[in-house]
Amino acid sequence: MSLHSQKPSSHLRVGRALPSLFVWALVGSTVSGCAGPGSGPIEPPSRSLGARHRAFEAAARPPAIEGSAAIETREVEGELSLRRALTLALLRNPELAAFSWESRAREADALQVGLLPNPTLSIEAENLAGSGPFSGYDNAETTVMLGQLVQLGGKRAKRQRVAELERDLADWDYEVKRLDVFTSVTRRFIDVLEAQNRLRLARELRDLADESLEAVSNRVRMGAASSVERTRAAVNASSAAVALRRAEAGLAASRADLAALWGS
Repeated sequence: MSLHSQKPSSHLRVGRALPSLFVWALVGSTVSGCAGPGSGPIEPPSRSLGARHRAFEAAARPPAIEGSAAIETREVEGELSLRRALTLALLRNPELAAFSWESRAREADALQVGLLPNPTLSIEAENLAGSGPFSGYDNAETTVMLGQLVQLGGKRAKRQRVAELERDLADWDYEVKRLDVFTSVTRRFIDVLEAQNRLRLARELRDLADESLEAVSNRVRMGAASSVERTRAAVNASSAAVALRRAEAGLAASRADLAALWGS
């Protein structure tokens, strides 16, 4: 119901002596019309999936701390367990962060749709600074109009229901993405373990090849073996060294793939 389309006689018409306190009271009530209890952001409740791990927390503003990159680097140094890798990915995964922001945006939409429309306040002045008997401000008339939109047919409830369903869909998308992050972290963590085992075996084979080469070289110097055996042992040692470098590169690549899941 709006009061802007016409000027019924019930409008408040006063002269120049309209109390300013009354006008400011109306303005204050209008401004506070849409304010709900509490002004802080309301976040969706914690999800059950992966509840044992901390999830991404949308900050109000980006942190501006000097040396933050160094702090984050130190957090992932040393031994890394699967649980710690999952926690880092849930906290810092860029794609999961986008889903988290989307979920919070849909939650905010659901809250906003549920609020009543703001009332409107307008003030008009007539016969102001005219001519003749209407000169000056003594004969001025001020009209204060206060309007409030009344939604019929359950429109607000229907819009709120749609917003809640969209919020639930965003929450489910977040859960699906978080499960995907869980799976990716676990798979890449296993890849790192396999790469570490391959590197350990490659080092052992390299050490054995070097020991064999040294033993064959001693036998050749004593005349107990031919130089062909020494050449064969040297080739084996070179192959073992190449395999070791390949295993080191594979481990570095696996670790980089795992760290990429939390933005490192």
